[in-house]
Amino acid sequence: MAKHLDALRLHRGTADTPNQCSWATGWITTRTRGRFRVVLGLARKGTTGALIGTRNTIDVFRPRHVLLVGTAGALDPRLNNGDIVVAERVFGYEYGKVDGGFRPRPDWCYPADSAIAAIATTTDALHSSWLERLNQRAPGGVPVHPKVVVGPIASGNKVVDDLVDEAFAPVLRMWPTLLAVEMEAWGAVEAIQDAHERNRHTGFSMIRGISDRPLLRSEARRQAAERAAWKAYAAEVAAVYVRFLIETDWPYEARGAG
Repeated sequence: MAKHLDALRLHRGTADTPNQCSWATGWITTRTRGRFRVVLGLARKGTTGALIGTRNTIDVFRPRHVLLVGTAGALDPRLNNGDIVVAERVFGYEYGKVDGGFRPRPDWCYPADSAIAAIATTTDALHSSWLERLNQRAPGGVPVHPKVVVGPIASGNKVVDDLVDEAFAPVLRMWPTLLAVEMEAWGAVEAIQDAHERNRHTGFSMIRGISDRPLLRSEARRQAAERAAWKAYAAEVAAVYVRFLIETDWPYEARGAG
């Protein structure tokens, strides 16, 4: 994401507020919504790391919006590597009850920003030109045409690599329409909920590039190098899309705009 920001500068922390998340700041200028200051931070893997990083970012910078950008594993069979998923809501799938097997709690969910989700549903129909900004080739030169899909995404600390494993199968039974799974969003939304309780109102959205798919037991394990290559490609696709979205269709004005 860093190379897609203008005038990127490393944030200089202080003794009281050290730079705990490798924060850097930059800008994205739009035609109709003003000039947005963007704070880029590195979230540690897992929900706890994301909670701490998001909370620290909110306390130091007071952002109007938190946007998680990165990669995710596909759950919906219609998704391919390189596709973009935009969260409509996030399910914390690890919360539940163990009673003759694990049963996730159906109410443990958090809505993402509805305006951003609504705009993302029109991307492929109205703004397919965003793909022209993608200069990186897919691994192995495989021809891909990324699409943007909006829907629910699961979040938890486990690396999900087997869709039929008894630990994760109840999640798919509970939420059969899940698009993807990742490991940071639930920590981020818990930090945002905490901020709201402290009267710091921050929006939330998540945009992820599909980098792989949890494997079935009957499938051969793919090589780690192949997965790493697709993760780099998927992260780049997500970053390109985020820059395009903010430049063209971001539903909010920048601070001081107008």
